[in-house]
Amino acid sequence: MILVKIEDIRARLLLDIEKLRSPEGYLKAGYPNYHSLFGRDSLLSSWQTLSIDPGIAKATLCTLAALQAKTADAVKDAAVGAILHELRSPEEQQKIPHWRWPYYGSIDATPLFLMVAEKYLTVTGDTKTLYEIWPMITLGVWWHLNNASRNPYGFLTYQRQNPNGLFHQAWKDSMTDHLKITPPVAIVEVQGYAYCAMQAYLSMHRLLLGEKIPVLYSREIEHLLQALRGNLIFQFWREDEEYFALALDGEGRQRKAVTSNVGHLLLCGDLLEKRQAEAIVRRLFQKDMWTCGGIRTLSESDPDFDPFSYHLGSVWPHDNWMIYKGLLAWGFIKEADALRKALLRAWRALGCIPEVYAVSSEEKKGQKILPLRNISQLQRHLRKLGKRHLVTVDANPLQAWATGALLNMLSEK
Repeated sequence: MILVKIEDIRARLLLDIEKLRSPEGYLKAGYPNYHSLFGRDSLLSSWQTLSIDPGIAKATLCTLAALQAKTADAVKDAAVGAILHELRSPEEQQKIPHWRWPYYGSIDATPLFLMVAEKYLTVTGDTKTLYEIWPMITLGVWWHLNNASRNPYGFLTYQRQNPNGLFHQAWKDSMTDHLKITPPVAIVEVQGYAYCAMQAYLSMHRLLLGEKIPVLYSREIEHLLQALRGNLIFQFWREDEEYFALALDGEGRQRKAVTSNVGHLLLCGDLLEKRQAEAIVRRLFQKDMWTCGGIRTLSESDPDFDPFSYHLGSVWPHDNWMIYKGLLAWGFIKEADALRKALLRAWRALGCIPEVYAVSSEEKKGQKILPLRNISQLQRHLRKLGKRHLVTVDANPLQAWATGALLNMLSEK
């Protein structure tokens, strides 16, 4: 086997990014599927490429700001101030006739919008662009406060308004309840995003407007930050696992599953105590979560685990990148390097870094990284091994936030 040099892998990843660049400058989510504007995807991929081409983030922020929801619309799952989930091409829209466009069923696109705006401003110093979209940023803050006011603990929650819309509206989204959580759902990583988003807004206000101009909603923002700091650990922490629950359901009950979602909290600074950050890292690198290709979405010990599923045991590069950034932020350099090497190993095994892939565990042969492509062929392979996995997903071979994940790892020291 010819070992491809790091420089050559990075060059190929850069070419893949260019394939997804829209005429407006943002990155389309993927190809051949999802070749459209997706809020969450475009924001994360623009964050990943910020040090390489900040123009991607600028185009993403301006495009999403222009499409921000100005009115509530149940069919669109839209609330005032929300950043869209997706805007498909006219041809693709016909395949989803029960939606109206843009569709806004995303609980995390709006906090990510504020987070990426602050990162863009810090890297570029482009105050002109931020002044132009400042009203939309402020409206995004209002969206946070309005959503959080509906929960007694100040958590962001989602529940679809359109019965044909997305049931789950965080990154592990789905039309069905594959996560087994009764809405309204408070998903764990989004509480961290909300905390980061409010801090990002305060930081941007200081950089753009200074101390003399009062912060709009300052009292409400501080109240929300205090609520998240005080309630996240109290409501989500599981002493039995020394880990956080995946979510709280509509009755405030914990959804007790060991998932990768929790790793995103490492990005959120003083929202965590040091002992909890250390506990998260220990748990993520135990053998039921850690693989040669990265961290699984769900623990091998969970009854719903399937390494060939979309969200219940597979490995997602962008998910691992979020954890990677959090590891670096907390100083877990050894673990971050292991994660970087794992994604490199996946690229070399698959010849690309797709949307999602599987890591199977064979008793005698050890772990193997497998693509979730050519479903019929994979099903035949599993039958030969005597496995009975229901593989229904055909993973996208080119996905912006997967490509951006490894590209960022290879581009930043």
